[in-house]
Amino acid sequence: MNNVSCEVIQDLLPLYCDGVCSEESRKIILAHVQTCEKCKEELRVLNLSVDIPEETTEVEAAAAASKAWKKNKSKAFHKGLILAVLFVVIAMAVLLGSHYMQTCSADDMVALEYQLEEYSEIENIEIQNIAQKGDYLAASGCDDSGLWHLGIYTRDDIFSDRWRFCGSLNKVKAGKLANWNYKTDTGDTILVCFGAELSDSIEGYTFTNSGVTYICPVEENAVLDFFFIPDAYDSRTHLEPINRP
Repeated sequence: MNNVSCEVIQDLLPLYCDGVCSEESRKIILAHVQTCEKCKEELRVLNLSVDIPEETTEVEAAAAASKAWKKNKSKAFHKGLILAVLFVVIAMAVLLGSHYMQTCSADDMVALEYQLEEYSEIENIEIQNIAQKGDYLAASGCDDSGLWHLGIYTRDDIFSDRWRFCGSLNKVKAGKLANWNYKTDTGDTILVCFGAELSDSIEGYTFTNSGVTYICPVEENAVLDFFFIPDAYDSRTHLEPINRP
């Protein structure tokens, strides 16, 4: 059977294509085209899918599986990339939103008052004086009972034109001098001096810190001054008024 000529096989091909040849003829054709490229090409011309030998089928199946795996891997990679980008965008939006909502601009008195009242647990504070130096802002205000309060705000890490509440000094009587201080991790001291409704007889105030004596004027019966004292060994400071002669 293996010696069947190409002419015979080609005569049988149309019957094979139509599916009307016998089982014996079909086996002969399949056995022949595995070793005869000419007849195998004839089958391709007739748009017939030739049964591939078992060995060839395994190779093509492996190739198809590899191609499918690479395609699925590519899809998974792009899907993962999209999800990662989406996660980063959402995280950034949450971070920016959190920073923006918890801060306020320096000229937003209502927001500054709200932060001072919220963290100090004191109501109806009206801010009257603001001072700014470097990355710090101070605001002093009076409540309904006539007591004064000092709020300290730091510049936001992301929005440089917005401020975040970081501390306060509360319930200072009118006419008194007071100060708020904070010792940084570097050993420096941030000192804020304030007072309101000071006596007309007070023309200035003085204090000594780290061996240095500071003398400062009082204007319009109020004080709100920033000082950055480097390498301060003692953050405690006592203000003394300077009376007019």
